[in-house]
Amino acid sequence: MNLDVVAGTDGSEASMRAAEWAAHEAALRGASLRVLSVPALPSLLAWNMMPLETPEDRADEIIRAARQSVAKAAARAAGAEPGLQVIPEVRSGVPGQVLSDLAASAAMVVVGSRGHGGFAALVLGSVSRYVAFEAPYPVVVTSGESAVPHHEIVVGLSGRAQSEALSFAFEEAELRRARLHAVHAWPALLPEPAGAARRERDCGGTSSRVARWLAELLGPWRQKYPGVEVTVDIVHAVPGHVLVSMSARAGLIVLGRSGGESANRRRTAPVAHSVLSHAECPVAIIPEGPFRP
Repeated sequence: MNLDVVAGTDGSEASMRAAEWAAHEAALRGASLRVLSVPALPSLLAWNMMPLETPEDRADEIIRAARQSVAKAAARAAGAEPGLQVIPEVRSGVPGQVLSDLAASAAMVVVGSRGHGGFAALVLGSVSRYVAFEAPYPVVVTSGESAVPHHEIVVGLSGRAQSEALSFAFEEAELRRARLHAVHAWPALLPEPAGAARRERDCGGTSSRVARWLAELLGPWRQKYPGVEVTVDIVHAVPGHVLVSMSARAGLIVLGRSGGESANRRRTAPVAHSVLSHAECPVAIIPEGPFRP
């Protein structure tokens, strides 16, 4: 049984687009789509600033608005993919904890990059950081209004384990009949005048070693997905800048997220944060695990 694709919504236009993207993804995977809202209730201090409303009245109003948002997003998703099973849902609780509880039933969660507040507006907030870098399943963040066809998927590769990111990227490329562009980038210091030739040779040697490493890394996946066209780039530049520039013509950017201790995850955060903040296409953050092709 296929796991559900989940779209988070708060009624904003960004979250509506996220629901549409999630609908297409669910249809490709033969899965159901759950459209979910976790409304944020005001704090106790905020309640005290509302003398004309009781907490119960305000809470009821917030929940009604959340139900309306979910219904609107579900209708938009159903319109994007007629025949898709779309399940609207409103849950209470702390968003990060609610999202973590989806691990056993969600194939991925899709959220918009900006919103009115709450779920879809949390991409760069504390809850969104928790979801993107702690959740045990793929998180896709949609952004912008560009309708770039999904003909190219870019996967950013670092020196760390990234089997899950490659699995996700190759599967997406096969599902969408898209080209897969594998990119490895790292900053290279400009050579000083003295010893410049030696340093240029060293840089060339490093590139050759990286090319061999990438060939070995991608080899098993090329065999598993022979129908996927793969191109490879090795770039001497800041990884985040490279990936953001590629997002203008890509349908999706895929990044692996280090597993293990939180400190290891934080080391991969700067690139992901840069891409999430500036990419012109959806970005998938994939937690790493023991999967092998």
